[in-house]
Amino acid sequence: MYKPIFLIVISFILLSSNYEQTKTKLSDLNLQGNVKSLSQISYLATEQSGEILAAEQAQYKGPLFQHDFYCEFNDKGSLDKFTKYHSDGSLYKRHTWEYNENDSLIQASTYDSQEQLILQLKYNKDGLLMEEYSSDRTENVHFKSIFNYNATGDLIEETTYSNDVLHSKRSFTYDGTTLVKEGIYSFETNPMDSVLYKYNYDDKGNPSKKKIYASKQNFDIERYLYKYDTKGNILEKKTCMYDSTLINRMSYQYDEQDNVIEEISYGSDNTLITWYQYQYNDKREVVEKHKYDSEENLLYRYSSKKDKYGNTIEINTFYKNSSNHTQIWRGEYYFDENNNWIKLITFENNVPQFVIKREITYYN
Repeated sequence: MYKPIFLIVISFILLSSNYEQTKTKLSDLNLQGNVKSLSQISYLATEQSGEILAAEQAQYKGPLFQHDFYCEFNDKGSLDKFTKYHSDGSLYKRHTWEYNENDSLIQASTYDSQEQLILQLKYNKDGLLMEEYSSDRTENVHFKSIFNYNATGDLIEETTYSNDVLHSKRSFTYDGTTLVKEGIYSFETNPMDSVLYKYNYDDKGNPSKKKIYASKQNFDIERYLYKYDTKGNILEKKTCMYDSTLINRMSYQYDEQDNVIEEISYGSDNTLITWYQYQYNDKREVVEKHKYDSEENLLYRYSSKKDKYGNTIEINTFYKNSSNHTQIWRGEYYFDENNNWIKLITFENNVPQFVIKREITYYN
């Protein structure tokens, strides 16, 4: 089913001015040099006389990526095309990007295996999302959303059409700054389902309370309460019923770089449900993650290592189950003269699994 952008309203953080654009730069894909095109194909690994070779082409199974692909970049280092394939060479999905003369993204499109448009985003010169189109052929429905902003780039209205018929509207009012005061989410087909959001902020501009009302029936449905540290990092989030009865609670702790290092969820009776711990590298990337149950038993452990070029070379995972499964993924890379990898041999628990080959062309 279609999941339109307006459903993001549940998160107050995303109600401000901008929507994150798709990452389309060479640096985002960990590529060096003036890359023109890149193709990647996966093969099963086989050993012959102590050497690991590529056997038949096969669908890669493991971390990092899922499909073979071919992509092209413009001469400014931005993605133009990205096409994903199944192991038999048939099309899986195709993505395209268009830019203005300043190489700012103005349109991003996605096509399915039948070359039918399923998602298209259009941006203005300031990078604001102006229009979204999505299609679900299985449901025989398509949606189109139009976005309007105020002079400071804050979203003030979104209008959505279903099969060219008005479906819903989302609108926001502000308190004279960029802080949302109220948000209304109304349905054309069923006005009784319309929802009103009201926001309160602390003296530093952090959202401290959000109330959700059934706007046409004028009663409080849910409340969200927030607490912050002196840096503005959220320490606690409570979800409550209209009468302040607790539904659940989340608490957070941070390191000196403001990375979340602990995340704990509690139930309606304020007892611990799950507990996560995180560790980071100097680039603020998660390199270790632990998950514990309500009795603080380890359920899951993840850790990873990268080489000096930013390529993942090892992933260790542990799952608590009947066999307490542990898996070690390891990658052995081979590079071209630009320090981009062109061959990767993957291992699981020291057994070779896949040989992944890349062909990279460069602009002169």
